[in-house]
Amino acid sequence: MCRSGRARRPPLEYWRPESLVAHEAPLTYVQAVQGQESAKWQIAIDEEMEAIRKNKTWRLTDLPASRRVLQGKWVYKVTNEVDKNGNNTTRHKARLCFMGNRQIKGLDFNKTFAPVANFTTMRCILVMTAANGWELHPMDVETAFLNEDLDEEVYMEQPDGFVDPKYPEQVRRLLQAL
Repeated sequence: MCRSGRARRPPLEYWRPESLVAHEAPLTYVQAVQGQESAKWQIAIDEEMEAIRKNKTWRLTDLPASRRVLQGKWVYKVTNEVDKNGNNTTRHKARLCFMGNRQIKGLDFNKTFAPVANFTTMRCILVMTAANGWELHPMDVETAFLNEDLDEEVYMEQPDGFVDPKYPEQVRRLLQAL
């Protein structure tokens, strides 16, 4: 029960320095490559596509009859980080996703499980490390993929900015989770 009937509001952040305020991320591919920070976004997009290529996530193919093609979407995010020298920096991240809300259970997917770390597991690892006198090294994972191949046939449009000029009508068959 609240002590007063006054509505609670989050504090205003007018006091924060401009360097700490998150930059606005674009909503579309066109906004990303034509905006003021287009060079930074292009680097982030290229990093994502290189990771997808290295993991052999898909292959270009013709769409079989009676199969649906899912639309892809670029998702952009700007994060504020502190580098090794203690300076505030911004990092531009681009992720290619497909619109899973248009999938049909049993046709495009069955059950999908994604491994995640939880605090209990992390605490156990830290306790075991301390008890055994082991060394612990931090690690930064830039991209995380599920390594298992997909059982279902899932087809996705060629992503914006990466349509093969020789085969613009073909689609991408996902071999691994995106």
